[in-house]
Amino acid sequence: MRVNQEGLRSKGVEVVGSRRFGACSAGANVTLQKAELLDPSAALEQPENVPELSGGVRGELALPRDLSVGASVRHTGEQKALNPNDSSLATLAASTIVDVDLGHTWRIGSESERPLSLRTALSVHNAFDELEYDAFGLPGAGRLVRLEFRLQ
Repeated sequence: MRVNQEGLRSKGVEVVGSRRFGACSAGANVTLQKAELLDPSAALEQPENVPELSGGVRGELALPRDLSVGASVRHTGEQKALNPNDSSLATLAASTIVDVDLGHTWRIGSESERPLSLRTALSVHNAFDELEYDAFGLPGAGRLVRLEFRLQ
């Protein structure tokens, strides 16, 4: 049984940044936090789904012939989740997920008209098939290969 708590206090820091270097772009974020429950009558001793450390990095490189390649690494630290079977707190292991993608942009129409573009991309989410948990403590889907078409 899930119970809403009277309050939660979280102290920490989040840093986000991005930069472009010619044909390369990079971004990163990190969150460090310490959370505590404020309700002394709460049935839980620690808050759910609040990892002390989370963050990621992403890089993308524009290649000739309107190609691009990118990769990202996302980390979520150890966290707690309510076990639906006995209402105890279960510890969810930390996970580090790697995503990769390759894309191509097709130009449609002339430069004098309002040009359209068709973006195609092949991406692999969770390339190494690592175990990842959702907010309810259920395992994620694992490796996912996606072919995407986007008309802009």
